[in-house]
Amino acid sequence: MLIHASRSLALLVLTFSAATLSAADWTQFRGKGGLGISEETGLPLKWSAKENVVWKTEMPGPGTSSPITLGDRVFLTCYSGYELQPGMGDPNVLVRHLLCLNRKGGDDLLPISVPLQVRESGSS
Repeated sequence: MLIHASRSLALLVLTFSAATLSAADWTQFRGKGGLGISEETGLPLKWSAKENVVWKTEMPGPGTSSPITLGDRVFLTCYSGYELQPGMGDPNVLVRHLLCLNRKGGDDLLPISVPLQVRESGSS
């Protein structure tokens, strides 16, 4: 369930050139071995909202996770229902989202939303 359509939506901009559509999988934070180094060549060195962007997709909310690519899928996490400012928001309305996007077009193939389960004080 998405909370308040009027809340700002994060816009995910993925910059895959034709060369990266067949690129090696990036299955962990900072890629293979955690080194942050890609063996791909011919990748764009700069991009903007219009330059070197193949597709864009709206996300249900902001996210700070590292994307994972596996085959023709891109996996991302984000959240909605909670304000970004410190001390703002109610954890009872926080929803975490897992997105599985088609790498070639950005379509969300398997959206999963999980509300946060807040524990009562003193609960184990």
